[in-house]
Amino acid sequence: MCNQMWGDLGTFQNKLQRLSDEGMIASKQRHLIAAAIEIGNATTHRGHMPTRRDAEAVHDIVEGLMKQHYSLSARASKAARRIPARVKAKKVAP
Repeated sequence: MCNQMWGDLGTFQNKLQRLSDEGMIASKQRHLIAAAIEIGNATTHRGHMPTRRDAEAVHDIVEGLMKQHYSLSARASKAARRIPARVKAKKVAP
């Protein structure tokens, strides 16, 4: 997602920083994503075997971020375009 938007920023920490700086993720999301990345790194590079529960947590974190960015943003934009404009109420003289 980051590479698609800004090109290669290097480390995952740089990407998380950019997502945070751009207001695309909150600090809570940044913490969750960092945990998912660390589990993935440990699994890939250090032979860590995450529990099923931990693997499902990583899946849920990544799925949530992708859904928010790709699906919910588009759906919210489309829904917003269907909302009728507000009509100012006429003031009635006392």
